[in-house]
Amino acid sequence: MKKLLLCSLVVVSGIAYSKEVMVTPQVLVEPEVMEKTEPTVMLESTVSDTIEMKENPLNNIYLRVGLSPFAGYSKFSAKYDKTDKRITDGKPSNLGYELGVEYTRNLNENLELGLGVAYQNNSKLKSYTVENGVKNHMGKYDSIPVYLVSKYSFDEFQNGIKPYLKGNLGYSFNFNEKNGYFVDKDSKYSYSSKVTDGAYVALGAGIEYNNIGVDLMYQLTGAKLSLKDKDSGMKTKKDYFSNAKITLGISYKFEY
Repeated sequence: MKKLLLCSLVVVSGIAYSKEVMVTPQVLVEPEVMEKTEPTVMLESTVSDTIEMKENPLNNIYLRVGLSPFAGYSKFSAKYDKTDKRITDGKPSNLGYELGVEYTRNLNENLELGLGVAYQNNSKLKSYTVENGVKNHMGKYDSIPVYLVSKYSFDEFQNGIKPYLKGNLGYSFNFNEKNGYFVDKDSKYSYSSKVTDGAYVALGAGIEYNNIGVDLMYQLTGAKLSLKDKDSGMKTKKDYFSNAKITLGISYKFEY
């Protein structure tokens, strides 16, 4: 009986001890790591657009200056009543010059369109022998053309030179007409001049390097002229007195 009781105590003590030492296994749950998504695509797109805008500006301003080594006027004839007498052959006696500014916008990598304005100090005229030793000293006029400008640039060469074609089309405001006079051995007859405005057109080609352009432009300024004798007050009919010239121009381009 004692042995049975002793065995029961041993069994109960073992069960209690086993419960005390038994450790409940714990499951460790690792925290969920959220993947960080960076807006790389949008950032790259924004940066590339900014770089492209800096590398390819949309607007251009050109400052121009030019000289006209080859120029001339229409062969003007004095027309009144039944008289029609040529009084000048339109040949120049000096160089003309011009100053201008143009604004253009890039439509693509090659084509620009815009507006321009220039002041043209046209060349003076040589005297012309009318008849019997009578010489006419014809007066000149100046012009301010306002025009549309187009420029087509070809692909740049490896040396950085970029050739281009250029065209202008607009209207010229002619002014500052100079009076003239006839002179012979014994007398001098003065007359006043009145010039009208007219169409303006120009075509040319050039090259550009580091924003500096050099070009040759053929320019035509339309005009009509009438004369008035200062003594008698007699007027001539209007006749064409247009100015044509080949201009060697230099320009500098500002981009933004």
